[in-house]
Amino acid sequence: MLKRLTIALALLAGISLLFASCTSKVKSDIEDSWLLETMMAEDPYEEVWDFQSGGTLVKVRNGGESVDTAYYMIDRENTYVFVKITESEYTNGFYRVDKVNDDVLILTRYEFLDETVEGSYLRREFTRM
Repeated sequence: MLKRLTIALALLAGISLLFASCTSKVKSDIEDSWLLETMMAEDPYEEVWDFQSGGTLVKVRNGGESVDTAYYMIDRENTYVFVKITESEYTNGFYRVDKVNDDVLILTRYEFLDETVEGSYLRREFTRM
């Protein structure tokens, strides 16, 4: 019985360590400048989201016009990693990290900060600068 408990605790510790390292990997992958793909045919604009290492998110439009400054935090919820964006003018909420690699970042807002989900859906796709 004691042997099974020891094995179960060791397995649980290993899984916890794996989740923690996965979250820090996503954090290091996201910390960079990302070009928002607007997917608009008319009146296109260029917006860059700069996820800085101190937890600050700076959004710049058309090569220099500052649009918004916010704060972000990366964490894990069960089976997915999410980004919590706060103090933004228009993008506050919880964003699931759908994909992040060397070239692409895809975030989907699934919940507002006040934990309401109605009308919260917002998908953002980026390419690395």
